[in-house]
Amino acid sequence: MNACKQKVKINFQVTIESVHPNEIHVISDHLIKKGASFYLSGPELKKITPHSEKIFVRVTRSNATLISEQKKYQIELEIDGGQAIALGEIRLFLSNSKNGF
Repeated sequence: MNACKQKVKINFQVTIESVHPNEIHVISDHLIKKGASFYLSGPELKKITPHSEKIFVRVTRSNATLISEQKKYQIELEIDGGQAIALGEIRLFLSNSKNGF
């Protein structure tokens, strides 16, 4: 049997918890497997990267334990290094904000 990769589109909401130069930490209703890659987009991200509609990220850590009272998962997303514009916008955002996100 031949396995082939297919693109799929899955939409789910995440809340940005913190922003770092090469990572974004989010909280999600859904557990996402470590190593998964996808595009992150949405209005919260637009505040950080106004010229990048979406950014390609990879899950580096996914906390399988639910955050106790929120019933949500903590997920760390590494931003793909080839996205110079998005990474520059994130650094600018961080330098302009005193407390991060």
